[in-house]
Amino acid sequence: MESLGRSSDGEDGQRTLRILIFAPISLLALAIIVFSILAGRLNDSISAYYGGPTRDVFVGCMLATAMGIIAFRGTSDLEDFALNAAGFYAPFVAFVPYDFDATTSSVHLAASTSPATALRAILVCYLVVALVFAVGAQRQDPWPLGRLWHATSTGTRLLLLGALLALVAYLGLVIVRLVEVNGRFAGVHLAAAVLLITNLGVAVASHVVAPRHKLPRSGDDDLGPGTLALYRALTLGMLAGGPLLWAVLRLAHLSSALLWTETLELGLFMVFWASEIKRHSPRLDHSPARRQRSVV
Repeated sequence: MESLGRSSDGEDGQRTLRILIFAPISLLALAIIVFSILAGRLNDSISAYYGGPTRDVFVGCMLATAMGIIAFRGTSDLEDFALNAAGFYAPFVAFVPYDFDATTSSVHLAASTSPATALRAILVCYLVVALVFAVGAQRQDPWPLGRLWHATSTGTRLLLLGALLALVAYLGLVIVRLVEVNGRFAGVHLAAAVLLITNLGVAVASHVVAPRHKLPRSGDDDLGPGTLALYRALTLGMLAGGPLLWAVLRLAHLSSALLWTETLELGLFMVFWASEIKRHSPRLDHSPARRQRSVV
């Protein structure tokens, strides 16, 4: 029997993955709203909820989102690169506490193991897994960065170069924090959160920049004028609107400035992702001829 509105298994899998990626982000947002109402107050940032009863939800949702966006294959090399980078940074946001001292004071470990030592072990294990995955991905698809570099505009190349330099700098920061004595992993969580959000913004921007980096599988990626205008606005909001909002709220001495900035960024990305789910959903053909063909 022929299925209605169905295409290849690969395309169906990607559509399912889009929905699955949306689920943990929605769960995290809903959990934060509910616990904020129950507590009668807002924390300073989304990451600050790591230290409360939503810790398991926060960590689980971050890791689930990371695995999903890494597994997802977008419509271009640039989108793939940005989502892979965001997926790489997300576990650092999940593993490294927002406030190391305050959060780890409630962690119970063996007397011979300190919270810092345990976190070092976790991060080293994660880096090893990430390295193995990167090598395996490179063997399956050799030189995707080289292909992207030679197939894009000068502006996109500068964006790619900046992302690579940021990655090198971040890895340097992580290595320093891993080897320092009595370290508290200062800056690791915050830098990962900033780079995560930035790369999500780049993933949105990949749909509105010059199309020379599009992949053969992206034949259905032509945007209508309304969608193109929406994605341009979302790109501007994520890459410029978020930092601007944070600066304005900080000048107003609002303690939850970072929370509202992160909420804006997360909300804009969820709008983009929901639009992509809708845009790539199969369009069913309900014509009599189509229904007749579906019958064995």
